[in-house]
Amino acid sequence: MPNNKLLVVRAKINDQKLIYRDIVVNPGASLYKLAEYVIGAFGFDFDHCFGFFRSPDIFGGGKDTTHYELFYDIGEEVEENTRSVENTPVSELFSAKKDKWWMLFDYGDDWVFELECMAVDTTQIKPGTVIKIAGEAPSQYGY
Repeated sequence: MPNNKLLVVRAKINDQKLIYRDIVVNPGASLYKLAEYVIGAFGFDFDHCFGFFRSPDIFGGGKDTTHYELFYDIGEEVEENTRSVENTPVSELFSAKKDKWWMLFDYGDDWVFELECMAVDTTQIKPGTVIKIAGEAPSQYGY
């Protein structure tokens, strides 16, 4: 993917399809940075571990294939097919329109975000910029 291209990734709260954010992302940025953008776009505190999975069934089918978790980077014991979020570029998961992954944030409250590449764009917008908002984000902690 040429260096001048940027991605537009739509982040939806998995069980609330009408609540989403479209975020501009540099394909060379880390998955850690993508997670930071997603969580920030919803106004949540970026204070929990997270992972990226191929399936919305995070605790079932999603763990049967390669997945990416912060636990790997902080030295926790992980499954054999777990990879780094700090050393993996966004382009490894998202390189074409309609590529889709799921992100689990906060392994206690289990916030699941459906992430889909909406566009490969050459527009010179600063990565991390939210270019479209739909719906009001829920409270992270329910109060």
